[in-house]
Amino acid sequence: MPMTIGRSLNLHPLLTVVMIFVGGAVAGVAGLMLVLPLLGIVMVLGETIGEIVTDPRLRDTNSPGTCVINRSPAI
Repeated sequence: MPMTIGRSLNLHPLLTVVMIFVGGAVAGVAGLMLVLPLLGIVMVLGETIGEIVTDPRLRDTNSPGTCVINRSPAI
């Protein structure tokens, strides 16, 4: 089972087994069942936030220097 779930989440099998042990130690039987889906959610959120933070297009668009509005003087 750890290999199947770990493969779908692209996790190393050792990390999968360690997380199952940690989930069982922290929350018992519920932790055993919920630790890998929660880890998957955290991984997806981390990857998404990492892509947003490191995307140069978003960084250039939202940089403080580009917030200045160039208006022509009123005649």
